[in-house]
Amino acid sequence: RDVRYSLAPWMEYHKKMGVERFLVYIEDESYEFAENLIGKHLVDGTARLIKFWFPDLSKVRDWRTQWAMELHCLYWARGRVRWLAYMDVDEYFDVRNGGLLPAFLTRYNYSSLSAVEARSAYWSYGSKADQEMAFNATKRHPCDLACRQHYLEMNWRSKMILSPENVIYMTPHKVTMGRDMHIADPDTELRLVHASIHHSTFACAGNETWNDTFFKQSPGCAA
Repeated sequence: RDVRYSLAPWMEYHKKMGVERFLVYIEDESYEFAENLIGKHLVDGTARLIKFWFPDLSKVRDWRTQWAMELHCLYWARGRVRWLAYMDVDEYFDVRNGGLLPAFLTRYNYSSLSAVEARSAYWSYGSKADQEMAFNATKRHPCDLACRQHYLEMNWRSKMILSPENVIYMTPHKVTMGRDMHIADPDTELRLVHASIHHSTFACAGNETWNDTFFKQSPGCAA
């Protein structure tokens, strides 16, 4: 359900943020639903679908195939790109102070780093009703997210923008073998906005919740 609600707006958001090409891994017996959601991006060459379906293993629905997808993408990217961002379709890279991803990445020497890591936080629309309005397009998904919880510790549900040539091995949340990582400051550099359908309905109140309107100002949310 996450994918069907999120795939198209996720791609539109990151195109506005400066992402040039998308490899979308589909762990399903058919990816016809994805073709229907992002058909125009497939036609113009912006996106490619990769069917990653291994019946006995895929039906278990755990993290093993995600890890395999990410390693497959990493090795494919070597010699093709300087930077490779990867994330789930309910996660959004947000450059602080309103920048685009290509300009942000010029701050770092891709030849000396394995990755720039963005720390994650769960975000909410404020209620189940507001979430449903977002997914039904009466509010903008994901750009009308209203509040967030605390940023998680580094390497915990973080996602990375990788320099593929400098990564030897990794898990979904950190580089385990390769050159040094840069851990981005979520308040001043880069953060990961996590808008999971399962976690985006908590109330925007209390000591562990921050009303945060800055995400709405991201270039990815521009009309």
